[in-house]
Amino acid sequence: ADKHTLEVSALTEYYKGYYKSFSATQNGLDPKTSGPYTGIGYIGYDNTANYVPEVGASYIQSGLFSYFGYLDYDYASRFGLNATIRRDASYRFNNTNRWGTFWSVSGRWNIDKEAFMQNSVFDALKLRASYGTSGNQNISGESIFSTPRAARDQYGAITNAYAATTGYGITALGNGNLKWETVTQGNIGIDFELVNHRLSGSLDVYNKKTSDLYQTVRISAANAITSILSNNGDMRNRGVELALNYDLVRNQDFNFRLKFTGAYNKNEVLNVPEEDGLTWDGSSLTANGSGHQLGEFYMVEYAGVNPLNGQLLFVDANGNLTETPDQNTDSKFLDKTSYPTMQGSFGFDFSY
Repeated sequence: ADKHTLEVSALTEYYKGYYKSFSATQNGLDPKTSGPYTGIGYIGYDNTANYVPEVGASYIQSGLFSYFGYLDYDYASRFGLNATIRRDASYRFNNTNRWGTFWSVSGRWNIDKEAFMQNSVFDALKLRASYGTSGNQNISGESIFSTPRAARDQYGAITNAYAATTGYGITALGNGNLKWETVTQGNIGIDFELVNHRLSGSLDVYNKKTSDLYQTVRISAANAITSILSNNGDMRNRGVELALNYDLVRNQDFNFRLKFTGAYNKNEVLNVPEEDGLTWDGSSLTANGSGHQLGEFYMVEYAGVNPLNGQLLFVDANGNLTETPDQNTDSKFLDKTSYPTMQGSFGFDFSY
């Protein structure tokens, strides 16, 4: 009994959010006659669109409901096991897809507690591993109020309807099959401390797959709407993360700690139909197709400047240099993206 510790918990969480806004705009101040505090210069409504007052209002209700439980077991501060399971419901989806179920398991081994670690260079050494799933219902942005109606059709006023008159019709097509994104991740890591606890750090290796990605899918323009949101495709991220800390100075009154972090990540988009894999970002086509990185550039390869005449040089589809490329036939995936493969940082903590 002195070596076994078991904790089991069951919890629930309910969240409700309300967003209200109101706006009013009055148009029509004549700069030739108006001025601060004069009370004159307003141009009255003259039956044209130039000076028509504008009003607007919005109201959004959001909600999340969850219940979850976890089990945590420890044996003699040497071994540990944790398991969780949860059910979440989001207001963003229809009743058939509102709920998602996610789970995880993890274990740890405090190697420094073993007898064979006595008199070793390590002050602390822990090996840990985890595997499980988590859900994402933030279709666009992190706000709970963003993209609240993607699963439902929306109607509203259409200014240029039949015979150039104002009408009422559909403004957005909803996708009733929209559901949670699911992230499945495995992780193996090690934590360590050395040199009388002055040097500490952690090293992690992970493999993360995101399924049912939120993406726009092209549809027929019969309703003057060309795309809808959908769960379409998978994405994988694999990488290594390192964090190091060193207490350069450590005493009762003064502390100075150096910090360093580094990360490598390999991204690949999986299982996306090629016809839906290209998006326009305003300057170049970016690829979201299968086997490519997220946001990989799809464009004509640049080769520098022709030293003979100063004209720009490009590489065509056959690998030859040209000054007059054809973007339709010479564009290709460049294996380059705006997202970094490697990242790092350094800094320090100081206290007196």
